[in-house]
Amino acid sequence: MYVFDLNYRFTYANKALLDMWGKTSEETIGKTLLENGCEPWHAEMHEREINQIKEKTKQPIRGEVSFPHASLGWRVYDYIINPVLNAEGEVEAVAGTTRDITERKLSERALASNSEKLQIINEELAVANEEQAASNTNEQLEFLNQQLIEAKPPFLSFRNCEPKS
Repeated sequence: MYVFDLNYRFTYANKALLDMWGKTSEETIGKTLLENGCEPWHAEMHEREINQIKEKTKQPIRGEVSFPHASLGWRVYDYIINPVLNAEGEVEAVAGTTRDITERKLSERALASNSEKLQIINEELAVANEEQAASNTNEQLEFLNQQLIEAKPPFLSFRNCEPKS
């Protein structure tokens, strides 16, 4: 959890966020994302979101972002930033929460990959089933034809038949 003032400076950061950054409260509070070591694109993204909330919508924003954790390496995070309104309904700060969703994202990717592989296998099985069904039908027809040939009684032959007067 964290709180930004309207100049994009942290006024609060909880222990989980500080641990994620590998920083102390003293190193973080009063500084911007950029001053706290975030990449420029990341800091600019949140500054745009804060501007949107305070100047246009006064509505929460939810998103996903990837950046390195101090000890866990590159991670994916889900975040929500919300306006903090004063008595007059004006935005006086922006509060947010961030949670690590890396494992969920990895699971989703694995499921998507497995789904694609299963789709390919299903298509291959459908083709194999069609080929097998066609083969079975041909074999059955050949078997029935042979049975008819063997069962044809000689008296049904019309060769050498002469009409009776």
